[in-house]
Amino acid sequence: MRLEYLHRDKVILIHAPNGVTDIGAYCDVRTIANGRRRVDQVVYAMTGNPNEKIPYMPQLFPAGEHRVFWPQERSSKYLRPIYIPTNAKQLCRVWALDAAGNYAMEGAGQVMDHGYGIHYSEIETTWGCIRVDSVNGINIIADYVENALYDKEEVYINARY
Repeated sequence: MRLEYLHRDKVILIHAPNGVTDIGAYCDVRTIANGRRRVDQVVYAMTGNPNEKIPYMPQLFPAGEHRVFWPQERSSKYLRPIYIPTNAKQLCRVWALDAAGNYAMEGAGQVMDHGYGIHYSEIETTWGCIRVDSVNGINIIADYVENALYDKEEVYINARY
């Protein structure tokens, strides 16, 4: 099964055997560059190693095709009720912090950031995940993904900007 995220149209298209279903979704990321992240709102890359704390600036969900995995129930206000993980990842610039632990400047190094998925959130912005407009919308997407995975189909999302 194939999902398509169309950033400009703010929609996820679900391409299923019974047709195409569209669900409102978007990726809105607060950064220093767009003036919507304060220097004290430091975010650390999701590297896969919980002991690593590498400061970076969140980026939009990576463009291209990514594998989609089993939906997971979550209770966090940022991810509830369902988080749908993907294998999306991208290189992001590491940021230097000042003595107070705030963003100081963009560094020369890069870090591979993981953890990009699809979810609903009570918060309107994300750290790069695709945010579905409603709880109903994420439930619909999760149902399609689960049904496809139960049928041993691979599920992919193609993010286009």
